[in-house]
Amino acid sequence: MTPEQKSYLISQFSLLLDQLVDVPDEKKQEPAPREMLTLQECTEVIKGVSIHAIRVLIAKGKIQALRVGDSKRGRILVPKDSLIEYFDSL
Repeated sequence: MTPEQKSYLISQFSLLLDQLVDVPDEKKQEPAPREMLTLQECTEVIKGVSIHAIRVLIAKGKIQALRVGDSKRGRILVPKDSLIEYFDSL
């Protein structure tokens, strides 16, 4: 299992746990859908960073990513909040 798949499963598991936990009605909120970016869009959001650098950060587990489509040739999508959080921490 790839790190991307593990991250995806953990986020889905977390959502399921949140649904199982009894939370008072005033605190219940629908989670906002995460904005997902392609590698090209990542370079547009973070100026001066190459697609290769984004791929390296994904491989090192520094930012989350998910491959959709074919397991080897599918498109890589990065959650925008994960990308921004990483670069804000620098």
